[in-house]
Amino acid sequence: MMTRCTLLLPVFWLLLVLLADSVSAEGQYDDRRCKCVCPPRVINNVTRKVYLKNNIARDDCECGKVVAPLPDNPVEFCLRCECEYESRNTMLMKVLVLFVLAVLGVLVVYAGFVMCLEPLCAKPQQAAFPDSGPRHAQDDRPRLVRSASMLGRVDSARQRWKKQVEVQRVNVYDRRNILS
Repeated sequence: MMTRCTLLLPVFWLLLVLLADSVSAEGQYDDRRCKCVCPPRVINNVTRKVYLKNNIARDDCECGKVVAPLPDNPVEFCLRCECEYESRNTMLMKVLVLFVLAVLGVLVVYAGFVMCLEPLCAKPQQAAFPDSGPRHAQDDRPRLVRSASMLGRVDSARQRWKKQVEVQRVNVYDRRNILS
């Protein structure tokens, strides 16, 4: 039951983001705009130099239709303005951002799944220094990996590391060899 809820949580979150984004951003961003950069001028105690107009046709991107209010001498002012038509695909941007968020969500769910699964697959730890009798090195036959999955490979690497540590303990404490 826990894994089903864990898998449904990113899907629910993604749908919530899609709905909130479509409701809140409808009037904020447009795909087409005209941007005019003009000499600075003061309007109502605010210095303004960049003028934008959204949802405008390419043919209408000129100083007289974008700059508002026009100064007393519009011809001279508009000669010093540079107007540029800009077009962007906001839908593609939204899709890419949602794709990245979905990939991150899947990675978080996978990390949580592996963290929950590892204690179930871990074998009980043996005592580091058993009291009963001398230590015997384990046989050197290669251990079969339980599965070809990543968890199996990680577990086999962990087992090899534990075996190397045990061999080093035998060399240091029983044989009194530090470098071998």
